[in-house]
Amino acid sequence: MADNDTTFRYDSTRKLDTDTAQKTRLVRRSGNPEDADTDAYRGQPKTRMAGRPNRPGNAEEQPSVDHGSSDRPVVGWLVVVSGPGRGKFTPVLDGLNSVGRGDDQSAQLDFGDDSISRSEHAYISYDHMDRSFKVQMGGKANLVRLNKTPVLQPVDIKTGDRISIGRTELAFVSFCGEHFDWQEGQT
Repeated sequence: MADNDTTFRYDSTRKLDTDTAQKTRLVRRSGNPEDADTDAYRGQPKTRMAGRPNRPGNAEEQPSVDHGSSDRPVVGWLVVVSGPGRGKFTPVLDGLNSVGRGDDQSAQLDFGDDSISRSEHAYISYDHMDRSFKVQMGGKANLVRLNKTPVLQPVDIKTGDRISIGRTELAFVSFCGEHFDWQEGQT
């Protein structure tokens, strides 16, 4: 270990009072100000937490989603207005969209609400023939609600409607519909 490195270690034989217990952290000091681990504002080394699991909602730890890679165009959005992930959104694509927390879901809601099923908690569809949106249950135990009413069969939705799944409330925003559709002008 170099002279300018400092490591703090936990002594397992020593009992800590739970009121005064502190989290263990490892700090590396570097004499090189151009080191990538140095805080650019103060010239001090960054602190790194050891043994901390990834937490949903931390933007640096979330995998980035490329919503533009699908050959299905975006026709609307689901915006989280209350619950975990407030302020985040997911696109609704043309056709049938499965809604859940999993990476394989068309409308992925992995913002920290574990009461949303990983797959097919609900479905949201857009039919370009009649330019309408519908929401329906995915057959999971937790109900899906539209404007506080349980959704037991496919129901029409429009901009401003509130969809509740688990502890999360979503506002639906349409892009396609009466005034625009991706099918316009195509032959």
